Amino acid sequence: MASRQGAVETGLSAVRGALPLVGSLNLLQVVFGLALPLFLMSVFDRVLATRSEPTLAWLFGGFAVALVALAAAVMLRAAAVQASGQGFFARLAATVSSAAAATGSAQPMREVETIRAFAASPATGAVLDILWSPNLIHVLAAFSPLMALHALAAAVLLLLLNNWLARAGRAGFVAANAAIVDCGAEVAGAARAAEAVIGLGMLPPLAARWRARQGPALALAAR
Repeated sequence: MASRQGAVETGLSAVRGALPLVGSLNLLQVVFGLALPLFLMSVFDRVLATRSEPTLAWLFGGFAVALVALAAAVMLRAAAVQASGQGFFARLAATVSSAAAATGSAQPMREVETIRAFAASPATGAVLDILWSPNLIHVLAAFSPLMALHALAAAVLLLLLNNWLARAGRAGFVAANAAIVDCGAEVAGAARAAEAVIGLGMLPPLAARWRARQGPALALAAR
């Protein structure tokens, strides 16, 4: 039991180790997300009043750089979240397969897969987004109450869009879950003959086969 607890702690360390990076990238995402309101305010305050084309060019260049940085922060955060979930699974794969064979149940694999799926899903980044949102609204309200109202309206629009995207991607999730369940069913079948599997020394090749089959399933889940 102690060794299994240690293995769980080792797996969770992969998730905890990614939290500072994910949090930093999320902060960058929030900061660069202010580029649009700042750009619009600068255009109204400095360009329209002076009709300075060089000023507009510099502002537009800065805005373009901020958009590229925002896109990079979003993609890097998604990659970091995916890597933490994959690292959690990789560190627990051998321990979980042994536990499944010893108990004759695929429940340990299902539990680890549930945790991995959450750690590698956009839900972890969404939690950080929600935590930063009040601060962002306050910053915008300090500039303009209308901008804060616009941000609230945009948040509602994004929630509706995410709901639509979740429905559109449901078929892909179903395919990924089916592949993962298929992997678990194979190991569960072997787990029912756990004594023979362990006695004949078949556990290592079975665990290796499970990890190999999990690869395509995890690739589906990542997409």
